[in-house]
Amino acid sequence: MPRVAWWVVTSLLFGCSSANFDVASATDGGQDDSGDGSSETGAPPGDGDPLDTYTPPPDSGCVEVTPESPDVFVDLTAPAGGKGTSGCPFRKLSDAAAAPLAPGTARVVHVSKGAYSEASFVRVRPGETYRGEGGVAKLVGGGGSDCPGTDEPCVVLIDGGGKLEGFWIEGATYGVVMIAATNTPPVVSGTTVRGAVKAGIFVGGTTATIGPGMHVDSNLNSGVIMKGSGKLSITGAGNTFDSNAGAFGTAGIVMFSGQLSIDGGSSASNNNNGVLFDASGLSTAEHVISQLVAQGNRNAGVALNKAWGRLVVRKSTLTKNANFGLQAVLLDNTLDLGTAGAPGNNVFGGLTGKNTKAGIMLCNSGDTGSVKADANKWSLCPLLQVKSTSCDAPAAYADVAYVARAGAPDPIATPSACAVGP
Repeated sequence: MPRVAWWVVTSLLFGCSSANFDVASATDGGQDDSGDGSSETGAPPGDGDPLDTYTPPPDSGCVEVTPESPDVFVDLTAPAGGKGTSGCPFRKLSDAAAAPLAPGTARVVHVSKGAYSEASFVRVRPGETYRGEGGVAKLVGGGGSDCPGTDEPCVVLIDGGGKLEGFWIEGATYGVVMIAATNTPPVVSGTTVRGAVKAGIFVGGTTATIGPGMHVDSNLNSGVIMKGSGKLSITGAGNTFDSNAGAFGTAGIVMFSGQLSIDGGSSASNNNNGVLFDASGLSTAEHVISQLVAQGNRNAGVALNKAWGRLVVRKSTLTKNANFGLQAVLLDNTLDLGTAGAPGNNVFGGLTGKNTKAGIMLCNSGDTGSVKADANKWSLCPLLQVKSTSCDAPAAYADVAYVARAGAPDPIATPSACAVGP
């Protein structure tokens, strides 16, 4: 056997002890046996190493949402088969409504702009907020599906504890149905509702909140119908219930039952009333109307029928209506238009802003006593009160026209403060 020089053997031994002992071979393609995804040259994955065989994980944006997911996404332009995540959104609102939701989970359904047409109504469950984002999210239709509580088609059903904001809703018998089984209200805000056959919004159950920024306009009958047993709160700036087209017995807001609180808004140019407390209703509650503009309605700004308890009106402008600013039956109602300690600051008439027939028409004004009405504005001071033979019209314009029982005095007490309106 030939001798091998000592320096050759030494160099081989030192080479085997170096850091590059594990070199690439033609049989393993350069893949590290450790399974950590790095190349055998020690370079990080994805850096262009020709021996790198790293495979990225599946797209984390297209995993299934869980019942505890706080956010779900819907985009009309997304590809079919989305999972509801930001990187892989649903295409339809019905998919979001069908996604599992654990009790007690607060979830926001982010809805991108577009015109969504669903085969059935969309149900907003307790704890969910459906939010239109990035432009106008328009929802039309509701198919032939009947909403619980109405047995008639609607576009959106909001359960107690559910919220809807930032949409344009159009069509069906009812645009939005709000049904609460508990004292946690359904809420709708920043939304336009129009073109509904019976009403833009139907309220049932125990409570509901509408506003701010609601436009419930140009529906074929009424804007809002309240048939719940609890309180309807209309609150915040920018609410309008205008130009709803129904004739007798309709209004921008119709109360068939429950309690009403209005704090700001407009109910104008409706084909009948701005606000109507229907004759079929019954309530012992206190109803408060504040900062309402009810002008240009075909009958009255506010019409109060019998058996509605107590109505308080503050800081409201009830002028330029075809018949009356306020039409009220006082047989079994209490009316508060302002006292010295809590001034009304309402406008019932003025030099150019009169209602056509009367600022206030009071039917069955009572046998004794007078309604206090301090710090309001009229066409004259002291205000002109005229006894009428009909609840439909006085013989000529009056600040207050009234139909009284025998021997009844003027129904409005002499105000401690009176001013002529604009």
